[in-house]
Amino acid sequence: MKYNLLGNTGLVVSELCFGTMTFGGQEGYWKPIAGLGQTQADELIKCAVEGGINFIDTANVYSAGESEKQLGQAIRNLGINRNELVIATKVRGRMGVGPNDTGLSRYHILQSIDESLQRLEMDHVDILYVHGVDPLTPLEQTMRALHDVVAAGKVRYIAVCNWPAAKQALLDAGAAHVDFTAENNAALRYIVAGALPDDSTVTAMLDRVKRNGTLLLVKFDKDWAEVLLKKGLLSRPVTEWGGTAVRRMGRKRLGLS
Repeated sequence: MKYNLLGNTGLVVSELCFGTMTFGGQEGYWKPIAGLGQTQADELIKCAVEGGINFIDTANVYSAGESEKQLGQAIRNLGINRNELVIATKVRGRMGVGPNDTGLSRYHILQSIDESLQRLEMDHVDILYVHGVDPLTPLEQTMRALHDVVAAGKVRYIAVCNWPAAKQALLDAGAAHVDFTAENNAALRYIVAGALPDDSTVTAMLDRVKRNGTLLLVKFDKDWAEVLLKKGLLSRPVTEWGGTAVRRMGRKRLGLS
């Protein structure tokens, strides 16, 4: 397994991140996407860790929290040292029927991180993504809440996914209006990015990655692969991957080294 720095944080993560969206979800909306039980989750986590993966991704919305529960249980079942893993989860998606059970308000962020930690049975997560855009909440309020969960020791680093590059540019402006400590200001630089796979968006995203020294973590599907292949960031078309092999863009290819 190869390892990379997580943006400019000094944290070292495996080049491949293991995603757990298929954990749980044996009924309802998530059934066609997920459906794996605890035994299968244990087997997959065991295989990933034995293969050198230390970076594991989940989200509160995956199978309505079951993914987080199964991930935490798998780590305990296997006797894996939690401190040898980098665990990421997410916040924004709807987690209940109430009007405040979704979004990036202070209310929802603080409630969601506590509930995620309860499901994982951990005292902190290493990375908390804002999982999409909330047009109703001022960015400064979201940034302040994220600062506070880092300061409280519940989260080590924050990240952003499913945001257009233009929207991400506002994060710098948002940070400038919040009185972060020097330590937490560094922690709150967004270190993982995602975007919709169109040419202009990807160009803007890569420009920001180069300027800020952030890590671009991409879920490779056919649409993403075609855009990145055209930009010379992949060496083979997706049709040659055999459905399982993933070609990850390196820092050198992005001009980051």
